Amino acid sequence: MPDRGQTLDAVLAHHEVSHLSVVVTQLHRLLQQSDTVSYPSLRYIILGGSPVPLKLLEHANARGLPVFASYGCTEM
Repeated sequence: MPDRGQTLDAVLAHHEVSHLSVVVTQLHRLLQQSDTVSYPSLRYIILGGSPVPLKLLEHANARGLPVFASYGCTEM
């Protein structure tokens, strides 16, 4: 388990996280951390909670992040 207060970027960099579920704001903040950091163990980022801006998906795609949009009953 990550230490309390650790940033998402730090958790991904220091732990072998394979799947991640985030909302748009969390992905946006992660992409702001650094354009050079990669997360080799990360296989899926499930993104939901609100409409996803196209520019955010393009930025994630350019970074090679595996983002998949997900909608649950709260978005239906």
